[in-house]
Amino acid sequence: MLGQLIESTPPKSDFASFCAMCHSNIKMSKKMAKVLVKGINLNDQAKNGLYLKALKKFLLVDDSLKQQRLEWVFGVPQLVNKKMYGSLKFDYGV
Repeated sequence: MLGQLIESTPPKSDFASFCAMCHSNIKMSKKMAKVLVKGINLNDQAKNGLYLKALKKFLLVDDSLKQQRLEWVFGVPQLVNKKMYGSLKFDYGV
């Protein structure tokens, strides 16, 4: 349904309202990220532009899930490196 909304040439509805539903809502944000990533991977240039515009609005939602949205779309978590003092080990984590 979300993909069809994005692909409609004259937009049937404002996509910003769906992005507003993603504010602090992890379930809706994951669904939206999945639809956007799948849509961007299509081989149709006309549709890619629509998905990229929607992605911009999706990533501009400012809440506690902003970092996770970036990770879901681009797939690169931020690495945390801590040296454990008193030993020669390094602790890596996300």
